[in-house]
Amino acid sequence: MSTRNFITRVPDDRLAKLPVYAQDEINMARRYIAELEAELEALVNPDHSVTTFADPHASRPKPIGDNPTVRHRLADGSEIEVTCQPHKVTVSANGKSFHQRLVMVPQVSNVVDVVLTDETTWPQDPRPKSSDQWKVNR
Repeated sequence: MSTRNFITRVPDDRLAKLPVYAQDEINMARRYIAELEAELEALVNPDHSVTTFADPHASRPKPIGDNPTVRHRLADGSEIEVTCQPHKVTVSANGKSFHQRLVMVPQVSNVVDVVLTDETTWPQDPRPKSSDQWKVNR
């Protein structure tokens, strides 16, 4: 682990004298600090054998492991799952509504937006129906 230790640790004998809720808060903060230290260490000294990064073009790319599965929960409770494999990326979604569909919207040559849309709000098919009296036969 890193030699950067700017946080004073509460001695265990002093921690035992505190109320239980305070002990829980301090233990939770300790776990959170350990996670942040591990993340900082991974950013400062990245593992070069890792093949997948959160932002590969950043000044300090953040490694997320080999062939990871990343799940993102949207505000409405829907989930989008991205599975990275060596030569393939799979995107799937689990919408809260039966009418939600996953749509990939290209932005530039190497960027797409992943959107869950409600198919009930899509525009109607502009082609004329067979029963349309103004249909033009071609």
